[in-house]
Amino acid sequence: MWPSKQHLGVQLAYGLYGNGIVVPEDGSLSLEDLPSLKPQIQFPRLRDQGPKLRPIENSEWLLPTTLASLLPQLSRSMAWFRKRSHSTIYAPDLITAALASELAPIIDNIGHDPTKGDITASLDLGIGAFADPIVVGGQRCLPKVKNGILHIKGVAYVCGDENTDLLVAPLLPKKHIIIDLDTEKEEESLFPNALVEPKYACCRFLTTISQIQPSPTFPIIAVRCKTQIYFAKFLWLNDPDEKGISLEILPISINCADVGGEEFSHVQFSPCNKNEVAVIDQRGHISIYALYYDQEWTIELLSNSSICSAEEGAKSLSIYDPEELSAWKNVIWTPDARSIIAFSRREARLFYLEKSEALESHQIVTANLWAQIWDVKACEGYVFLLTSMEIIFLKFDEKHILKRLVSWKHFLDKENSTFRLKVCEGGLQDLFICSVFSKDMPIAMIYTYGFHNGKAVLLRDPYCIETRGGCLDFFVNRLPYNEKSDSVFYTLELSENACRFAVFHGNRSLKLNNTQFKISSSDLGKDATRSNVFEFISELEASNAFRSFSVLSRMTHENDEIWDDSATVKANNQIQIVQNYASRLGHDIKKRLKISDDDNFDVSSQNIMDDMSYIPKFSPLSSIADCVPVTISDMEEFDSMVDQLAEFYDSCGIELNNDIREYFEELNLANEQVQALQSSLKRVFPQHPNATQAAMILASSLLKVSNYDIESRLHYMYRQEVQSCDAELTAMFDEWDILTTRERPKSAPPTMDTKKRGLLHRALTQNSQQYHSTQASQVSQVSQTSQASSNSIPYGTRSQTNPSQGASSYPAPPLVTSSQSTVKKSQPLKRMGSQASSQKKKKKKGGFA
Repeated sequence: MWPSKQHLGVQLAYGLYGNGIVVPEDGSLSLEDLPSLKPQIQFPRLRDQGPKLRPIENSEWLLPTTLASLLPQLSRSMAWFRKRSHSTIYAPDLITAALASELAPIIDNIGHDPTKGDITASLDLGIGAFADPIVVGGQRCLPKVKNGILHIKGVAYVCGDENTDLLVAPLLPKKHIIIDLDTEKEEESLFPNALVEPKYACCRFLTTISQIQPSPTFPIIAVRCKTQIYFAKFLWLNDPDEKGISLEILPISINCADVGGEEFSHVQFSPCNKNEVAVIDQRGHISIYALYYDQEWTIELLSNSSICSAEEGAKSLSIYDPEELSAWKNVIWTPDARSIIAFSRREARLFYLEKSEALESHQIVTANLWAQIWDVKACEGYVFLLTSMEIIFLKFDEKHILKRLVSWKHFLDKENSTFRLKVCEGGLQDLFICSVFSKDMPIAMIYTYGFHNGKAVLLRDPYCIETRGGCLDFFVNRLPYNEKSDSVFYTLELSENACRFAVFHGNRSLKLNNTQFKISSSDLGKDATRSNVFEFISELEASNAFRSFSVLSRMTHENDEIWDDSATVKANNQIQIVQNYASRLGHDIKKRLKISDDDNFDVSSQNIMDDMSYIPKFSPLSSIADCVPVTISDMEEFDSMVDQLAEFYDSCGIELNNDIREYFEELNLANEQVQALQSSLKRVFPQHPNATQAAMILASSLLKVSNYDIESRLHYMYRQEVQSCDAELTAMFDEWDILTTRERPKSAPPTMDTKKRGLLHRALTQNSQQYHSTQASQVSQVSQTSQASSNSIPYGTRSQTNPSQGASSYPAPPLVTSSQSTVKKSQPLKRMGSQASSQKKKKKKGGFA
């Protein structure tokens, strides 16, 4: 992985205990011999050097987010809907939770996007002026004259339903009483105060934010989206009337169309030139820009690595490799900003940017066999490289070439490429704290790197910090407000529903004597407490569900001929669209149940409860037919179609359930019709332009079809099997029914006593005229079974009971006897039409297939 060429660096060495150190050892065999020294390699292991982060009790609180809660009328939890939708699941919660955890890397699309970068960052907001409180007349007040200044720290993070909001929150200091848990002594110290007022700044972007990168020398944040990079400027205002954060979006941006058309993968500011920024896209093409301000902001392209725009004979500033399949790319600057290093999963290449010299590049790392590069971070002239096998501690030499100092094997899952690396200073010189986390792992691993006796070592055994489920981003940073100690740190953990802040100490076990910091489990959000696996719905599932109702993808060929380019659909066309939908619902359900379209086909002769034709409980209408009429506005016509559809489905042996009124219980709907739901949605959301389409989507999801319950289905299958048996076997079943009592679930082995009773019962019953008539009826019934299979029974003559009567009332199939040798032909199905008597509408096509 690390080339052993002289001009590229030293060869990489591995070991659980770090680097081997050569020390001299006395090699004399006896005291009389002259002292002789021989080299020996030792692997020192430092286990308790450097800070170890200990959480300070009562120091956790939540930063504000922009997640808007649902209206009270629509506040029914997703758990209720999931339980209704998956009523046939009997697996224990622990098993389903474990399966969901194992399946998360496959079905989730957030943590496994390789182009997702850092969406949290620490900021230096500026210098803030403050005044110590004084007591006047027994009351505590703040004077207008400021008597102190302080460097205000802050954090920037991304939140919102689609990660489109950028928030900047200040970490305002306040004096608190802390208690040492070992000595039980109290002392006063500065710690960040919880945000009880909206003192943060927020701006919203049009697309999902993939990365935020603050400039180390200028109050600017680069906001990287898929195809656009924006720049936001922040500032701390000391005006008493406007004290707080000022956040504005600069009128400059970088578009991917200007640099080759590929989506961006990473953006990085220069460490010393505050106006230069490097950008790399998913193909590995690098571009360097410069920001200027002269009465207005401008941006200039300094270097472009696009292959198509490269000049003839010039070397391209790119690490493009057609064999590289991953979209992950990264770039860092050297300390003097004269060179940059571009990273991919397979290699790292150094580029010299001196304008006076020709562009040169050198490959310094290859990672195509033993390990892959996962992440890289630069901090204070050092570089930390996270691979699938180890964490490598590197340093720039005088010529700004990377040299390896320490490699530590982390023993993490080498198949999980979602691991991310964050690095911060540890308070002392050349002391660094590295945190490695993943969305699929509920802990963050902490590694402490530094120097001992001039040698680079791992100062402490790795340990972990617990994180909440679904951790999107996490970092550790030093908190400089406490002047008495350099060992105060804080962590920022961003999850899907909350942004959690916590304070840690590197040496002592402390507790804040302030209950306002302590947050309950209910305040942490759903992701911070143990919850049922069906309490949530993933972004991917939701997007796929609503994508299925897209007009362009759901319109059939029949509806394409009707579709009008205007904003509204004509009344007659709306009727025909509903007719088409009804026809598809009837055709598809008969296809599922294997019912023939022939009018002479007998439904009772078809095993509608066969395993292949069983409809899961409950299947919405949107899963039966694929042409949901989301463009219509005539809900009265749709409700009329639903009423006739229920009768048709009832004749096919399935039932149509309407959960609209039950699901929207808080809306106080007048009835279960879609028209009532449409009116209620327009009342709750008067300004929403698509309330009618929302009502149609919800109705097609809450109108569900299903077979009858499993018990009735098994009884039906049993009766079908019995009817197809021979007459002798049917007579044997009847004899078993006589011999077997209802109270005994299993028949006992026959004994002499039971045989005698059976023979006696047969002798008594065979002499009776009633027995002979019953036997003749049974023989006639069995002989007519094959003949009746070719005939049909009308849909209208088949009686169906209300599903609410229970499983025992499920209708048995009609028995074909000798008196039923002539079977009526099936009546043709009625065509679907409007039930409104006040409107006369012309029907062009109708019926349920």
